[in-house]
Amino acid sequence: MVGRESTRTDWRHRVAPLALLAALAALPACSMNKAEVPGAPQAALAHTEDEAIDDATKLAAAYQKDPGDAETAMAFVESLEAIGSNERALAVLTATAEKHPKDRKIMTAYGKALVSAGRNQEAIDALARAEALGPPDWSIYSAHGMAYDQSGRHDQAGKYYAKAAELAPDEPSILNNWGLSLALDHKLAEAETVLTKAAAMKNAEPRVRANLALVLGLQGRFDEAEKVAAMDLPPDVAQANIAYLRQMVADPDSLKFLRGSHTG
Repeated sequence: MVGRESTRTDWRHRVAPLALLAALAALPACSMNKAEVPGAPQAALAHTEDEAIDDATKLAAAYQKDPGDAETAMAFVESLEAIGSNERALAVLTATAEKHPKDRKIMTAYGKALVSAGRNQEAIDALARAEALGPPDWSIYSAHGMAYDQSGRHDQAGKYYAKAAELAPDEPSILNNWGLSLALDHKLAEAETVLTKAAAMKNAEPRVRANLALVLGLQGRFDEAEKVAAMDLPPDVAQANIAYLRQMVADPDSLKFLRGSHTG
């Protein structure tokens, strides 16, 4: 019979991908435990919701009049995303990419939108075409890595993050995604090293430190995880988060709800 401590250790090894895959699926509004699609198309925030809807309506009319105009199509995509109509935005991007397969900006935006939608093999193919249309671009490599991660192909993902980091060594989002990738691949010590480096960068966002805290906790180092979490959260919130993480690691039943978040 397997002892209680052994069972707990085995579960901790298996729990990392579940927790982190839930993180990958987090909504953009969440500031913690998230991988980033670098440079995914996003519209500038409109002053009001009514203005955003008005912009989208006007651009819809312009797009319907001339769907082949790339500039109008991309503006329409951004306006749709601004009002949360992401499925429609992706549909317009798909049609635009079919009309402009040699336009690198469009193919890049299309590939990144596919990553965000979880359509990973299509994203991999689109990003490969975008890569072939111009010089190396770190944001394309990083998005490519994330598509491989979401497909469960973490070794391939790591190769793309390494290329991205070589081009942009001071970009913390690359190391954030790479660290999550390593953790998904059960390489928690390596993930900690990468995320520690990312967290030390002056332009690192709180989510990077949150991911470092997560990886520390998944190794059972809860006191260290709490100190990292407290850098961006009130002490009581940091304590509550780490207490919950401790429960996750110790109790397999507490993670049942995460299994439906698997995106790979």
